[in-house]
Amino acid sequence: MWVCLVVSVALIVARLALRKVRGQKITHGDYWCLCAAVSIVGRLLANHFLLIYGSTRILSAERRIELLKPGFEVQASEIITGSKLVLATRSLLICVLWSLKMAVLDLLARLIMKMPYERKLLYVFWTALFLTYLASIIPVFVGCHPFKKNWQIHPYPGDCVIGNVWLFTYEVSNILTDILLMAVPFSLILSVRIPGMQRLRLLFLFSIGIFLIAVSIMRIVQGHNSRVQSAHTLWASLEILFAVIVAVTPTLYALVRNRHENTTYDKSHLSMGATARTHPGSLAEGDRYAARVWTELNDSASRTDTTSIEGILVERRYETSDVKL
Repeated sequence: MWVCLVVSVALIVARLALRKVRGQKITHGDYWCLCAAVSIVGRLLANHFLLIYGSTRILSAERRIELLKPGFEVQASEIITGSKLVLATRSLLICVLWSLKMAVLDLLARLIMKMPYERKLLYVFWTALFLTYLASIIPVFVGCHPFKKNWQIHPYPGDCVIGNVWLFTYEVSNILTDILLMAVPFSLILSVRIPGMQRLRLLFLFSIGIFLIAVSIMRIVQGHNSRVQSAHTLWASLEILFAVIVAVTPTLYALVRNRHENTTYDKSHLSMGATARTHPGSLAEGDRYAARVWTELNDSASRTDTTSIEGILVERRYETSDVKL
């Protein structure tokens, strides 16, 4: 747990530090990563005490009766505290994952900027992330009714304290949103004209999310009806680590390779308009609209013209008959 979460925070700090070293402005994605880092630290502390105190879901029937006896007040109090921390760790886990999804969405917003369907696509992403966040966070607090059953020692509060409903709901939401966020870069990379090795490198960078989906599936299988707190903590920590890797890897790669990311990003979009400048490979003006997509990844071999624009500038062409700029 400590290794996974400390490495996760270190990766986020590295992203922010490199942004500062490059003299670039902090982006919305950086702020979302910072929110994730704060939630990770909070979850780390909560999980530390949870593993020490335990919770009601790991108690045997005999232990529940024993804790009611005189002399066990301290142990009972710790169990109650640990059970309340379960709610905190679940909530913080969701906050971490969805903050990182918003950081990924900030990158995707750069990918699709100035494209005809940009606004509608962003609305779809925002709505999907908001609804899945609600679907994931609500079961944390409504799984047991009345609410105090979450830390009730005796009588046995029921299987609601195991959190099967919450686990399935949030993991399915997690998987679906990961697939949705991966769909855009994959469709762009597969549809543009770029060298084969460059295409493979980009596909690898954006396919790291597949490992996150695999971890989510394993967490559903492992966590169903599981009463072992350490196993829950381990898989959740691995899930956070892979989510951080997915969110920061493309930007770290860009910051290491490209010293002028923001400058070239602005140039590439300021140069766009109703009459896009023609360049080698583009069609005649008025026939089609060539959209340049910024992926934040520097590669001098992929430049499509002789300007100073750095980064991967790829073309997608759209019929201008239905395009309003």
